[in-house]
Amino acid sequence: MGNADVIMQFCEAANEPVTARQIIDACFPGKHQPYINATINTLVQNKKLIRNDSIRPYTIRLPMDGEDIPEPKDYSIGNRNTYSSSWNIVDDVPVTTISEESLEEAARRVNCDPRYGEEATIICNCFRKFPKNNDGDIIAMKIALIDMTNSTNLNKHLSKIYLTKLIAKILSCEFDKRVAVGDATLISELAQNEINLFSFFSKYCLYHNYYVYERDDFAIFDGVMQKHLGEFISHYKYKDKLYRSSQIHNCIETMRKTYDYEGYLKLIDTILENNNIQGKGKRRKFDWLVWYDNR
Repeated sequence: MGNADVIMQFCEAANEPVTARQIIDACFPGKHQPYINATINTLVQNKKLIRNDSIRPYTIRLPMDGEDIPEPKDYSIGNRNTYSSSWNIVDDVPVTTISEESLEEAARRVNCDPRYGEEATIICNCFRKFPKNNDGDIIAMKIALIDMTNSTNLNKHLSKIYLTKLIAKILSCEFDKRVAVGDATLISELAQNEINLFSFFSKYCLYHNYYVYERDDFAIFDGVMQKHLGEFISHYKYKDKLYRSSQIHNCIETMRKTYDYEGYLKLIDTILENNNIQGKGKRRKFDWLVWYDNR
């Protein structure tokens, strides 16, 4: 039985408006709301469910017999390709909210996962045993470890990038000094190669900053974060252009192409601030929350 059938059955049994959180808790325990957002959007667009756009999180109900269903607003991924300068930011779309508790739960689930938790322990132990980046052989080992555990697929680009060049860049940029204080420009600098290594170096820098120096100055960039961050914010202004929730992935792609890692961090921090998240390790835990259910 697919997610859509499960959601419909739950709504029929409830016979009253229900929230996405109620559906998750009853039908998909342990998952986070983004897991069913796209399915809910599709059911609403097909007029099988009606959503009250004035209530957050998503509140939906079955249509009543004979009810005249208005045309629903389209918040689906399929509508994420246009920009309207006349869009009214007061007309916010429903967004997924997060809490300190949900971040802690995401961290617990990742660390307890038999694969990802063990891999995180290996990375942590390795980086703490070999914290410095002043030996080319050690750097090569850490590059290979991150590439394998994070599936960054550097080996697919061997005709365009060379391991020796990456090692030389890390050796020449005062890496240890800069990563220890959370210098965000470090990623922008290292990522510029024959191919864009924005994703790889966001991980390389984060693991040093988080495991070696026990700080939380960086956030991972990858395809999962790019695709799903828009579910956590209704609109965002970047370089004088206003992006809807459904267009945040385009905004992030601009950041990636221009190596604007500081801009990427600011977007994540805005989401955290909107949810009043203040806890230790909030950037790292937010990445775990978004990534684990959408990987």
